[in-house]
Amino acid sequence: YWVPGYGSEGTGRNSINFMAAVVAMTKKRADEVRSVTWTIPMLEFWSGCTKRALTGAEQKAQTYLALIHGTKGLLYFRNPFQSKEMLDTMRELAVQMRELGPVCLQPDVRQEISYTPGNLSPLQGQFTDLQARIMGHPDGGYVLLAVNTAYHPVDAEITIAGLSPQTEKVTRMFGDATHTVRGDTFADKFAPLSTRAYRIPARAITEPVAVKIRMQAH
Repeated sequence: YWVPGYGSEGTGRNSINFMAAVVAMTKKRADEVRSVTWTIPMLEFWSGCTKRALTGAEQKAQTYLALIHGTKGLLYFRNPFQSKEMLDTMRELAVQMRELGPVCLQPDVRQEISYTPGNLSPLQGQFTDLQARIMGHPDGGYVLLAVNTAYHPVDAEITIAGLSPQTEKVTRMFGDATHTVRGDTFADKFAPLSTRAYRIPARAITEPVAVKIRMQAH
């Protein structure tokens, strides 16, 4: 488990990116023996937490981070709930995981995701504010999961090779927001620690799916 600090970004075990690093390392080991990656996130706190408990926003962000970096199963370590905020957050996540579970269990999609600025390589300790992963949808097409791991807002332009203006809009799986496609690109604004699940039509998209994410932090 990562150990949250006083409410700002940290490094190592005091950073939410500790989740990204541990899941990436676990998946590498699991893939080598053709096993399944499971993750046990901390619900609110554990005995190693000396500053504070996790917030609801941090819980959503670390859950999406685990999915983005390849986990196929989640089993939370919980003491009794300490706050209504976390109880409400877990209710929301339960609804979302009911839809995302079948998505995450699809075969891995071959993909090449680049980030500007920065480079995402959790096994080398390199992280970006936004982190994302393309997954197949059992009904066809794709889902793009994304999370802002930063404690500041980030504007993003997301380009997916093969995405067509004929698509007109990219929709979110949870909520009514839509994003207009211009060329093969759409834009979004991420609040601190916010998460996204975009529904992407297949159309002319081919694997490996090429994705470019350009970020502007505020």
